[in-house]
Amino acid sequence: MGSGITIRYYGLPNWKGLLEVFAKRIKNDEFIYSAYYNRAKQETYNENEIYQVMASLIEKDFNKKWYEDASFRAKLDEVYVEEIKNGCSAFKAEIAQFIKNNSVLKEQYNDEIVKLKEISKNSLSGIITTNYDTFFEEKLEDLKKYVSQEELLFSNIQ
Repeated sequence: MGSGITIRYYGLPNWKGLLEVFAKRIKNDEFIYSAYYNRAKQETYNENEIYQVMASLIEKDFNKKWYEDASFRAKLDEVYVEEIKNGCSAFKAEIAQFIKNNSVLKEQYNDEIVKLKEISKNSLSGIITTNYDTFFEEKLEDLKKYVSQEELLFSNIQ
């Protein structure tokens, strides 16, 4: 499952949109996203790597500003504050907080979610996703969660 689920049910941005949100937090400028895009294109010619390179560039600038300017920081849950104290990137912690704060089911999809839960009980043995939100863990709680490819591949299949 991809970001379409997150976009539909929560209204969260896709990968590009998330980078736009956090680039604009660094500098509220209509061209900031384009600036990062152009910098990323200078570092890679592989179009499939653009977002990863952009994320790294944004993360570097975001973290610098986050540590230097306390007023720049969002109000983080204590768990994310502790993660940062233990070496987690402030950028990643802020993204996690953003996703958590904005993962609110759109009311018009309540009936759809009920149907999805019913269908999944007999029709789904698992879901593979790279999404950072916890939509499936919350809505389809009967499915076992695997955090890594290795955990899934080497799990007991009984």
